Amino acid sequence: MASKKKQRVLKGKQPRKGVSVSLIIVCLLTTFAVIADQLASHWPLEFSPKVLNDEVDQRSLLAGDLVQGKAATKLDGQLKSQHPRIFLPFLAGWDPAAGVHPTLKTRLAIFKQRKVSSVNPCVYQHVMARAACWVLAPTTENGNLMVKRMFDFYLKSPEESGYYGNAWKLAFAYDLAVLYPGFSAEQQQEIQSRLKKELKKYIRLLEGDDLSLWHGRASMAANAFLIAMILDTNTDDHQTLLLQSQRHFLDVMAALELTEGWPEGYSYWINNRALVLALAAGAYLNGLNDAKEAARIKEIMRRTGHWHIYATRPDHRIEHVGDEGARVDLKDITRPYIDFVAQITGDPFLAAYSQYLFQAYGGSSYHDSYRWAFRLFNEPKLLTRFIDSPSLKHVGQGLPRFDIFGKGAFNLGYIRSDWTNNATYISFRAGHNFTHHGHYDAGHFTLFKGEPLAVNSSSYTLFDKPNRLNYALRTVAKNSLLILRPEERVQPNRLFKENIAAGGQRLTMPTGSAVRNIKDWYQNLYQGEHWEAGVILQQESQTDFDYVLMDLTAAYNNTHFDDNGKQGKVWRVTRELLYLRPQDRLLIHDFIHAVKPNYRKKWLLHTLVKPEVSSGKVIKGNKNDGIMLSDDSQVLVKGKVAQLTVDRVFPIDAKTEVIGGPHYRFYADTDGDGATYDGKNQADGASSKPWFDQAQWRLGFVSSGQQEVDQFLVSLTPRLKLKQSDYPALKPLLAVGQQARAVLSGDRAVVFVAHEMADVLAIKQAGQAKQLLIVGLAMAQSVDIQVGSEKITVMANNAGIVTTKLPQSAEKILIFFKKQRKSN
Repeated sequence: MASKKKQRVLKGKQPRKGVSVSLIIVCLLTTFAVIADQLASHWPLEFSPKVLNDEVDQRSLLAGDLVQGKAATKLDGQLKSQHPRIFLPFLAGWDPAAGVHPTLKTRLAIFKQRKVSSVNPCVYQHVMARAACWVLAPTTENGNLMVKRMFDFYLKSPEESGYYGNAWKLAFAYDLAVLYPGFSAEQQQEIQSRLKKELKKYIRLLEGDDLSLWHGRASMAANAFLIAMILDTNTDDHQTLLLQSQRHFLDVMAALELTEGWPEGYSYWINNRALVLALAAGAYLNGLNDAKEAARIKEIMRRTGHWHIYATRPDHRIEHVGDEGARVDLKDITRPYIDFVAQITGDPFLAAYSQYLFQAYGGSSYHDSYRWAFRLFNEPKLLTRFIDSPSLKHVGQGLPRFDIFGKGAFNLGYIRSDWTNNATYISFRAGHNFTHHGHYDAGHFTLFKGEPLAVNSSSYTLFDKPNRLNYALRTVAKNSLLILRPEERVQPNRLFKENIAAGGQRLTMPTGSAVRNIKDWYQNLYQGEHWEAGVILQQESQTDFDYVLMDLTAAYNNTHFDDNGKQGKVWRVTRELLYLRPQDRLLIHDFIHAVKPNYRKKWLLHTLVKPEVSSGKVIKGNKNDGIMLSDDSQVLVKGKVAQLTVDRVFPIDAKTEVIGGPHYRFYADTDGDGATYDGKNQADGASSKPWFDQAQWRLGFVSSGQQEVDQFLVSLTPRLKLKQSDYPALKPLLAVGQQARAVLSGDRAVVFVAHEMADVLAIKQAGQAKQLLIVGLAMAQSVDIQVGSEKITVMANNAGIVTTKLPQSAEKILIFFKKQRKSN
């Protein structure tokens, strides 16, 4: 990870000027009345950075002080005098001479009763395992060996880039070892001295500017706080170090509260951050008395734990986000982390998820280097439901089938038809940028049913190779939208040897980041480095549908900010996802207002297999390895066990583009034209590892390039092959009176209202409709609906949605929009 100075060289920019703190505070303190007023007046044609910045969620931990950069002058809580402080607080005051603690005896008895097999930690020789061994078998021999291992432990100090030290392991062992009567005061003082020396190294690095918040800073801060919490010296020096470490750790917790997931990717999280952060959170909860932020720390850990559940696909893998790696397979490290978080939060869903991981992977659910921890980390009393197969069916009982993590910031969402292995699973993201391992994927979604049907086509091995820089991290590799501007410059730093103008979103920190704290991140939203991207304006989940309205404008070069120094390429970009649960169908509506009519728009969908069209013209290569264009509006994606029917409802005059094969699967346009197909296949550095969804093809719907405003309305209907004949009716409906788009799906007419509202909208050819669903209205907006001779009045809910049964059938539905009254 580059220092800030180095990163500025890579970015080819001058160091940014300071930003007024008062400006940030004004943005943060804007009331919800402003948002309500904006919604009441409906969407503006141009997006408002001011209003969208208000959408950043106000839940941020200690947000006021942290955003203002105020240094804490007092420790939150009082350090407990007794150990252990990290976890197993019931051991405080325990007499080892009496044998294993009764609570642990009960735990071991439950394991035996349930026939749970686990490894005796005493078979391992490393320091943490020896501490666990002594707690579970508190003999003098085990105690002495534990102390010996602590003195034999070789401390490796943290480095600015790439290595975060190992002192946390010694701190973990020490916290338990203090309970051993044979661990003398002199010996304790020596171990503390070693740990304190390491703690000062962590603090020195954390006080610098080089570490990035959603990267190395998180690991360093967790290490520092964990060490500081187990030290017993009451010197002024220790109090200062504890206060400093807590301040840095709270900044990390504030970051985690904003995202509730990890923007770098799951593998970076679970391999390098998760467990040490959980241990540090445990120390906050168990090692401090009267800590005001304890309840919030617990909730942050619970929500982050639930992210793992929701991100798990029916094939027992985590859906990719950012620069991913092997551990999306959920083996080895996930279960130890989940067990620990379940224990400190007391969450039964996480306990059930742990058992699911065991059913899916057996002994591989705990890596050998962590098997010593099972008997201490796993709390069997939390397991209140029977999990006897690798399915989330019982894990998810009681959880919503729709959730968004990091709402207002990360905006990573999940929709499920149910929690079985045959479920339709949808993921989506519409958030901001946080780290150099994140991708430019606002508006991206995936769809899984029986197998991956709409996938993230990115892979990751080599950080600075063309495949990552020119394809994998970009929007072209996602199921999102391209807006192509001829000769757009996309070379954010010297690592980008060629200009690849593929039409995607702005690259804000592709090869380096140094987000120092929450204040720094907030100060670069809609100003400074412009890390803003997507926001969620509305969301709703009901029994029969799930809905999300995203504003993606800020992700692209727009009329408010253009990194090319021009007037932007878009005025407004929005995406709506509407999952119709009874029909098992996803409708996607996109509104794109480009600055110029010749800025071509493309709607993307990546697949493992070649999308099938009935007719097509080969533009480059051949039909099995090349680029083809078709007039077909319906495309089939036929997998091994499932099929996805893709229907382009609008635009009617769009072309269907099919790109893929060995020499075209990483194709990206280079000149921003989008029509000449003179781009390149960015294969150098691509990975064929099995943990990636190896997308071979992509489907694109391409606008005519003759108007500024285009709207895509696409239907995705997934089916297992045994049920592929189950296809609810689908046909476009004619909307007259404004730029709305409407479709009949089954017996439900669905209307996506336009950004420019008229007084009346007529929906024609709707004779088969028995229900009406209108999305995109203002909050609490009243509308009159006339069908034949009957007229009803309905009011939109807080998400701007009207759903109603129609009083009778008629070929035409009239919708009258009542003007909203503005309060004085």
